[in-house]
Amino acid sequence: MAILKFIKLDFVDASKTVAHLVVASSDTRFSVATNADQQLRNSLTVIKWSDDKMTMALYRIYLGHAANLTHKPGPEDKVQPANIRIKLKLMQYLLRCPAATEMFPHNIQVVYDGLFAGSNVKLKILALQFMHYIFDNAAIDKLKKQAPMLLNAAIKVVRERAEDSNKIQGLAYTSITKLAARLPQLFAEKFDLLQQFIDSLGNEESVEVKQSIVEATTSMIPAFSDLSEEKIASFRPLVDKSMSNKDHCIRMVGVRYAANIFGETDVNSRYMLLLSTADPKEDVAAEASNFIRMGLKSGKMPSFELMLNHVSLKAEERIHSRFAYSIGVQSLAFHPVAFKAIIKFVFVCFLKKCNAVLRNEEDEDFSTNHQQQLEFDLSAVVNFVKNMLASDREKACMLMNKLMRLMVDYSALVQDPFVLNLMLKTTGATCHLISIEQLFENRNPRSKSMSKDKCMEWAESLAYHNKDETSYVGAEFFALIFSHDQPSADKYVSLLRKLEGNLSSKTHEEQHGGILLLAYLLGDYLSWSHHSSATENAELKTFTSGLLIQLGEIANTSSDQNLVAASCFAIGEIARKSPLPLPDGQITKQDAEGEEVKFTRPATKLDFILLLRNRQRGKFTHRVRQRAAIALGKMPVGESPFTHTALIRQALFDTSKSKDTDSKHFVIGEALINCALGPQSIESLNKWTGKPIHMVALLENGKPQDEDAGMDVDLEDPKGMEELLDKILDDYVEHRLPSARQASCIWLTKILTSVECTRLPTISQHLIRIQNAFTALILESDELTQDLASKGLCLVYELGDQSQKEALVSDLVDSLMGNTPGTSQTVRILGDESQKFFRDVKARKSKEKKIEGPSLLLYKEMCSLASDLNRPELVYKFLYLQNHRAVGNGSKSDDPTNAKVYSSNQKKSEVDYKSVVESTRAQLEPMHQQIIPRLYRNTFDPQPNVRTAMTSIWNVICPEPNKAISAYLPDIVRELLTGLTHMLWRNRQASCLALIDLLRLGVTIQMHSDESGKTVAVKGNPIVDNLAEIWSTALRVQDDMKESVREAATKLCRSLQKVTLKLIDPQQSSQMKENVLTDVINVLLKEGMLSRVKESRAVSLNTLVEVSKLSGELIKPCISVLVVSLLEALSEVEPPQINYLRNRSEQVTQDKLDWIRAEFIKSTPMMETAVRCMKHYDSTVLDDLVPALAELTKRGVGVPTKAGCAHFACQLVSICGHNLTPYAGKLLKVFVSGIRDPSLAIRKVNASAVGNLSRVAKDASVSRSIEKFKEWYLKEDDETSRHASASAIYAIARHSPDTMQRHLAEVMPLAFYAMHGKVVTAENKSTNKDSNKVTKNDDQSFDMSPKEMFEAVWNEFTPGSETAVRIYLDEIVTLASGALTSQNWESKAQAAKTMSSVARYQTSHAIQPAHLNRLLEALVGGLRGRQWVGKNYLLSALKDLLKHHGGDFDQETVEKVLDSLLDESGRSKNNSYRCEALVCYGTAAAALKLDKLQPLWEATLKLINPDKRDSDGEDDLEDASARKIAREEICRSIFPVADNMWSATEARVREEYGDEFLTLVVDAYVNGIYQTRVICLSSVLRFLESILDGESGNSETAVAASKLSQFSYVHSKLFQVLLQALGDMKYSQLRQKGAAVVTLLCRLSKAGVPFTESSELKQLCDVLKQQITACSDLTSTADNIDALEYMRNALGNIEDVLTN
Repeated sequence: MAILKFIKLDFVDASKTVAHLVVASSDTRFSVATNADQQLRNSLTVIKWSDDKMTMALYRIYLGHAANLTHKPGPEDKVQPANIRIKLKLMQYLLRCPAATEMFPHNIQVVYDGLFAGSNVKLKILALQFMHYIFDNAAIDKLKKQAPMLLNAAIKVVRERAEDSNKIQGLAYTSITKLAARLPQLFAEKFDLLQQFIDSLGNEESVEVKQSIVEATTSMIPAFSDLSEEKIASFRPLVDKSMSNKDHCIRMVGVRYAANIFGETDVNSRYMLLLSTADPKEDVAAEASNFIRMGLKSGKMPSFELMLNHVSLKAEERIHSRFAYSIGVQSLAFHPVAFKAIIKFVFVCFLKKCNAVLRNEEDEDFSTNHQQQLEFDLSAVVNFVKNMLASDREKACMLMNKLMRLMVDYSALVQDPFVLNLMLKTTGATCHLISIEQLFENRNPRSKSMSKDKCMEWAESLAYHNKDETSYVGAEFFALIFSHDQPSADKYVSLLRKLEGNLSSKTHEEQHGGILLLAYLLGDYLSWSHHSSATENAELKTFTSGLLIQLGEIANTSSDQNLVAASCFAIGEIARKSPLPLPDGQITKQDAEGEEVKFTRPATKLDFILLLRNRQRGKFTHRVRQRAAIALGKMPVGESPFTHTALIRQALFDTSKSKDTDSKHFVIGEALINCALGPQSIESLNKWTGKPIHMVALLENGKPQDEDAGMDVDLEDPKGMEELLDKILDDYVEHRLPSARQASCIWLTKILTSVECTRLPTISQHLIRIQNAFTALILESDELTQDLASKGLCLVYELGDQSQKEALVSDLVDSLMGNTPGTSQTVRILGDESQKFFRDVKARKSKEKKIEGPSLLLYKEMCSLASDLNRPELVYKFLYLQNHRAVGNGSKSDDPTNAKVYSSNQKKSEVDYKSVVESTRAQLEPMHQQIIPRLYRNTFDPQPNVRTAMTSIWNVICPEPNKAISAYLPDIVRELLTGLTHMLWRNRQASCLALIDLLRLGVTIQMHSDESGKTVAVKGNPIVDNLAEIWSTALRVQDDMKESVREAATKLCRSLQKVTLKLIDPQQSSQMKENVLTDVINVLLKEGMLSRVKESRAVSLNTLVEVSKLSGELIKPCISVLVVSLLEALSEVEPPQINYLRNRSEQVTQDKLDWIRAEFIKSTPMMETAVRCMKHYDSTVLDDLVPALAELTKRGVGVPTKAGCAHFACQLVSICGHNLTPYAGKLLKVFVSGIRDPSLAIRKVNASAVGNLSRVAKDASVSRSIEKFKEWYLKEDDETSRHASASAIYAIARHSPDTMQRHLAEVMPLAFYAMHGKVVTAENKSTNKDSNKVTKNDDQSFDMSPKEMFEAVWNEFTPGSETAVRIYLDEIVTLASGALTSQNWESKAQAAKTMSSVARYQTSHAIQPAHLNRLLEALVGGLRGRQWVGKNYLLSALKDLLKHHGGDFDQETVEKVLDSLLDESGRSKNNSYRCEALVCYGTAAAALKLDKLQPLWEATLKLINPDKRDSDGEDDLEDASARKIAREEICRSIFPVADNMWSATEARVREEYGDEFLTLVVDAYVNGIYQTRVICLSSVLRFLESILDGESGNSETAVAASKLSQFSYVHSKLFQVLLQALGDMKYSQLRQKGAAVVTLLCRLSKAGVPFTESSELKQLCDVLKQQITACSDLTSTADNIDALEYMRNALGNIEDVLTN
């Protein structure tokens, strides 16, 4: 223990004592081990764990002489290894030493010793953890030497499995995992180890261990990555077997090996992974899907031909085996999930082979039933199939047949829309190249697949499916294969007549399917009829027109919204392929005005237009309205010229005025484009071939026509597009309705993204107007409009030629700078964030529009960035770079009819993104110094769209961000420091967030590690050099008016804290410049701690707390300011639990809450830091600290701060000891003043401070303080002062008992006096304390009242009350006499109680006469005057004085005092006080054996029966009840006193007042409660006893026997009372007392006063007999037994009387 105490003094470097402390912490003696362990914990942060010498010392203790490798030790030099206890401790601290990992072979010795030298489980666990530590921290070159032996140790632990060793097994496998991660080459060709681990997986039961084995096995994968082809082939059976194992963990291992060992182009491994996507364990399936998806993204995939052949072969094998998946009575070759994944994977391989661009490859998910459709370039597929057919037609047909059969086999049992779409697209791309017979031929006789005819039937059945996504695809699929299966005209008509019957079916599915099939088949037939050279058949024309009209009627009359939507779709699909076989119709005024018109036969084209227009009304579903709009747009496509194009266009325009969804306007835009282009629309082309729709060759010749023939000629620019643009730009861009303006923006965007529109000269002619429109629309408050307008500006710029681009840039710059005159054709944007624009001259005069919306901020930011670079044209590239993937996203829909197919005829409208990126990067490279700092800040802009856009631009300009930041770090720091105080809140917030990221990156970029592994800053690091300035600015920004900026500044301060601590931490960084640390501390103290912002103070405080732990002596100059700041901050960091307690708990008072606060601050980091700083104190520190602490104690606000000052003062006494004596007086004075704080908790802690300071303070200071405490208690009237006085004296007694011993004469009299203060009742105190208290600990005084605290002090420092009172009698009497003259009633009462106690504690003649006279004079003098609260204590004191010391006074003095008491009973109007006076009078007289019953009784009668005053005749029931209660209380008080006086009373008095006395007693009994009745019966007993005693011959008061007859009234007066008392079954006391009275009456009867009537005696006898019988059955309690005995005795006496 002595050595530990010496080490604790810090005279020796902590690193040199680690070994000693570790050994001591393992000591068997608890005190030694505990102290050493505590010292180690306290030194953890200062110990240099990388010290080689310290590490070697630990090894020597562990290994003993085995650690000495230089020479063989002699017998005298041999040192035994450490025992188990020490080894366990050593291992814990070796795990902290980085140097221990590279000390070979000592680390190997320790590991083997821990694992195999014994059976201690905990040591084995620590040894394995030490092995992990070696693997994680040892250098690679050192680890290579140790790894084989460590690996062997781990393998040995794995093989030698013991019971209950799951944790050890798991750690052993984890060690192998860590080693494989560092040295994978060590496991090369260890196939036996891999096989062993896989076998262990199957036998292991523990889930944790199995997971460790999986990780260990997986970690060995890199070791097998470079195997030869032969070894890979031998490896394959193991992997295949693992993937089909029953244990899911083994399957997981198999999946990982299959994905990583065989390569991404291996067919069999990909096939096995695809099968695993249907694994019953979700994590295995997800893992397999993830590997498949990663292969797709990498672009490395197996050969399509090999993959397809392999899958087909496996499908044929599995369909006839036990591996087939059954659905009812039919079977699939694979599980449906795996089958779908296989189809998807094979098809993607096919697309890769075709070089088809997969549009949404990144969205593919192979683990779920993902319904995202594959979007790809169909023309690439067509070209690939052409090339295959040209080179080897038979092989090409076979491959396509296998692909189609694979999809057909799956879809026949699982109608999955995804696979059905693939079938449709594949068929559409190849059906005009390969016959349907060859595509769907079943070439395998053993196969269960459907034939071509069955496929046709199955395809037709799909159209009648109950799901839309299936039925629409099925109808199109059937129509496609039917039309390419060489059908004749009669076959078409036959099928159409069959479908006509379905239209009138009552079954929803048949009717819906018939409509969809008619949509495709009737359109194809009408197209043939329109282009055919055959003679037109009138009957067929009537038939087809009738079918059309039936579709219209369904759309008009059906209540089923699905049927209405299908009918609208069918009308549009038919109209786009051919002119409708109906008359045009004439437009009426009613039609033009948009009124609803009924659809009737015979119908015209106009009727269909009006029908579709009406279907766009709000009462129909969104899908119906969408289909109707699309159908309206397709009406002019199949016929040129179309008569009602203007009506259709207006009907579509009218939808902009309705509050509809945004997505519908994208559909309306497509419809408007189709309407404007007519036959030139893309809808007029075959969606599979991209050629005009015609079927003449198919119908007449029965052979495919050359696909290159047709109508692929350039048409003139249609006037409809120019009319459409003029209408939108003139009427809707500036429309009064926001919905119309939004619709116009969507329509313009759709026009610019439409392939067929952008190639028209009309678009080029309107680019300036379109740009002006977008510039106006970008200022809309609607975010969608702003976003689309910004995209539109980019599209406009890219569509123009060079001269147009220059004009566009000039116009845009003029608009932004406000240089363009405000005409109706231009837009003018003014100023900064308060800019306004005016749409035209009229609008400019009428009102201004406020500009809002985040897109405007993005637009302005980009323009500002381009302007600062003096390259305004860059704004278009900026807009493109951030929007290139989002153009047209709003048009996506889940409608199955909206699926797009990409073909070679569709010219790309998108600009090549890569070329834009490369040109932009080259263009901006010379401007990096200007653009990178600002761009880096803008990537953290608070607006999401600005942030996203700037991040996209940043990724383009800086493909390697770390290098760019490192190169331009000084410029970035200057930009961000300027931005922190920028006038725009967005820039301030962005700068804060950017600095947070820069602090994470910039410091590490500009730092390196030295040889010891510590981080060393490079000279000139701008972050380190500007650290104090960044702190200062960040603390100011925390007071920003914008809440989000304040939050960002708070996060920045936290990051600054981490960086600061990292820079000064000796464990992580070399010591930085002292001036940097000094500047930072000054900023935190002067700006942070004095800030008005709570968060700034909190983060500054927290940083200072952590800095104080690491800075050491550097903190000494700041101790005074730091300690005061910390104590002042205590009130700012109150935990939320206290607020919750205050708000929610009704049980906790304010004092209790304050006490919780006061106790909480003792363990806060601020208090610990303040105390920690005092370890570096000296006289200079105390000179500055004590005045500051005293001042803070005076002015401190808040319970925590006040309590913290007091607690810190207590700690100062403990730390400084008597070095604090010169300053203790000043502190004592301050805390003495604080004891009178209104808060009970503050009084308590200040009292504790006073108590501790008294230990080192001078006696004179303590004496002055005690005198002040006495003055507070005696002269102050408030309870707070008294409690403060008691708390202070109690604390001095508790903390400074030696000091208290020197001041007992000053304290003890006050303590005795204070002991008689008012008693704390249950209402004021929650717990009762016994009076025998001592000063045990501080927390007792919180709940103790002043009386209890003084009792504790009195009991602690006195040998006994009697002796102590005798010792301090003079001081006590003097103090009490003075207090009795006080004007305070409470003090006078307390003085009286003190005097009463003096009289009671001392025996007769023990008090000197002088003191007795002083007491008597003071008490009698106090009786003068009116009655006051507490005056009754004077009466009690006089009573006690006469009772205990009456013999010390002469008779005259006694009589005088008794007369004073008697006079007091008549002076006051307070009956309680008068009764008390009579009780004291009677008690004193009885004690002195004086005959004073007569005056007592006369005074009592006056008290009970006061003179009746004049009354108004009204009987106040409440007053009568109160008088009754008061009278009963008087009787209960006076009767016991009178009982004691009967024996000293003359017989005359008994004769004179006996009758009246009994009358009063009987009356009190009859009207009284139980307690009153017991007292009354006791009084009767004493009265009867006095009569009998007098008759028996008392010499002074004997009553002659002849005079006993005067008491003959006794029997009659008591008869009824006795009957009631004896008959009471509830209270045994009444029965007992009543039986005793009966016994005395029998004695009185024998003495000559018989009962007046014998019947009364017999009646009592009967009652007693009944009660004795009844009471015999009662519970045998002591009271019942006594009462029964008394009744039997009374019965015997009555029977004697009756016998005589």
